[in-house]
Amino acid sequence: MDAYLKLIQDLSRDFSHFALTRIPRSKNTQADALAALASSSDSGLRRVIPVEFIEHPSIRPPVVANLIRPQIKNAEEVKDPPEENGCDSPWLEPIREYIINRTLPTENCAAYKINTQAARYVTVEGEIYKWRFSGPLMTCAEGEKARRVMEEVHSGSCGNHSGRRSLAGKIKRHGYYWPTMIKDCEKFARKCEKCQSPAEVEFPRVRRRFLPGREDLHSAMLLDKLDLINERRDQALIRIQNYQHAAAKYYNSNVRHRTFKEGDLVLRKVFQNTAERNAGKLGENWDGPYKVIKVVRPG
Repeated sequence: MDAYLKLIQDLSRDFSHFALTRIPRSKNTQADALAALASSSDSGLRRVIPVEFIEHPSIRPPVVANLIRPQIKNAEEVKDPPEENGCDSPWLEPIREYIINRTLPTENCAAYKINTQAARYVTVEGEIYKWRFSGPLMTCAEGEKARRVMEEVHSGSCGNHSGRRSLAGKIKRHGYYWPTMIKDCEKFARKCEKCQSPAEVEFPRVRRRFLPGREDLHSAMLLDKLDLINERRDQALIRIQNYQHAAAKYYNSNVRHRTFKEGDLVLRKVFQNTAERNAGKLGENWDGPYKVIKVVRPG
């Protein structure tokens, strides 16, 4: 269809002017009568509809020549930008500002988050460390430092190409931490070619298989999981906000926008708290009319 449209557009340039006229149905009675006559013809008449199969289009596509230019020597190759991880965002500076200078961000949500989470961090000689629920302090990392830690633990001299959860646990046991460890380890393991060849099989957790009756070890492993609970909370908050946004979008799609001016007469919907007492199902659904005396805001 694009070739036919291109042909018509090229032919239209040869005319000084042209017009497209639509004939209404009231002025097309002859064609309607002819169609009615054809439909009411002899029922025993055999009707054969010829079908023609066109193998090739009547318009040939334009010939496109691809020119291959020689590559310029010493030309810099354009590489795709690296995938951004959560550790690339500067998350340490707001915590450092609050611990040292008691300075909070201007946004209320961000200020509340820093105020509640800063109690788990401490500064030692200018460096930020995070308290563990069971164990020594963990060094906080961000940016290129966190990327080097993931690469060394995953595929370094002592790495065994662990999965996302085990990789995050090993990094934490090595004494490093950042808020999006699980999500960043999942992206890092997904880009590793050696990790894509074996099939991923789900097994029961270690706590369920080997420690069915050791409550002390259960408590230690649960405390170890609490170090990564903030990331789980952030992911749950994102899912809740997405669900609320989808529900609000669906509800607002059925709402008709109306604007009122001063002097318009409107009716008010009668709810349960404004309905007439003992009216029952015969009570009025609308109350009024009321006259608009002032427009406070649009809507």
